[in-house]
Amino acid sequence: MIQSWSDLWSVLGPILPEVAMLIAALTLMMMEAFVSDRNRHWLFVFAMASLLGVAFIVTMDFSYGAQQRLLDGMMVRDALADVLKLFMLLCTAIVFVYARHYFSMRRQFFGNFYVLSLFAVLGMMVLVSAGNLVTVYLGLELMALATYTLVALDR
Repeated sequence: MIQSWSDLWSVLGPILPEVAMLIAALTLMMMEAFVSDRNRHWLFVFAMASLLGVAFIVTMDFSYGAQQRLLDGMMVRDALADVLKLFMLLCTAIVFVYARHYFSMRRQFFGNFYVLSLFAVLGMMVLVSAGNLVTVYLGLELMALATYTLVALDR
């Protein structure tokens, strides 16, 4: 039972990268709904800033060989999961840079692209931190649903 702020931090601290990615994806979704067409470039800026912020959170709380089992074993935090999360965030940032150029060359802009990509990255982050099959299923479904929607984005 959580009785103080330090108890809450010990439970939620190791899954802070996933929580931060979820908050960033939801915030970007709200921004995409209300931003005007002239200011759509801010969606790219916010998506890149959120990737950088989550990468900063992962590196600040990097688990050097210590394995933490969280939420009754549903999530595992270890060095391999942290390295894989950093690799996914780096690859997504590279994809965002190339996608911005791709969309500008074709005079298209899909604000949903950044939102769906962040949700797919969140699914991957949950997947690499999974400690049991239920969490594997949740991460896989979150990643797959976002990926299916990304495939059908231009139709």
